[in-house]
Amino acid sequence: MGVLVDQLLLKQAHAAPGAVARYQRLAWQVALKHRAGDHELRARFNRADAGSCSLNGPACSAEGYGATQLSLGYAYHVTAGFQTYLSFTKITNERNAQYTFSIGGSPTISGTTPRGADPEALGIGVRYAF
Repeated sequence: MGVLVDQLLLKQAHAAPGAVARYQRLAWQVALKHRAGDHELRARFNRADAGSCSLNGPACSAEGYGATQLSLGYAYHVTAGFQTYLSFTKITNERNAQYTFSIGGSPTISGTTPRGADPEALGIGVRYAF
């Protein structure tokens, strides 16, 4: 079992008029993995709150910028260093949120997610460690 908590705080001391001067949001994750013999079940749930913001000028609202993600997976350990796996994941964005899948922190592989879209993915693969 694993638990992760992430507090994001962005500040611009000299933000241009109308630009975001401050944004803050809390995100968390709970991950579970259970192995029985050669079989392994995996589950993960993430939640990013909408947060709060302030602009250099007019009022700011972060309403509708939250999201959740659910991931489920199964792995079969063929040998000590070789496994096959299957996984499914879905992101549920609130109406203004654009969370998407990333590779190494970059969404360049998956592209930009439209506001409020709910991307999902299915993966199958092998892993060999030596």
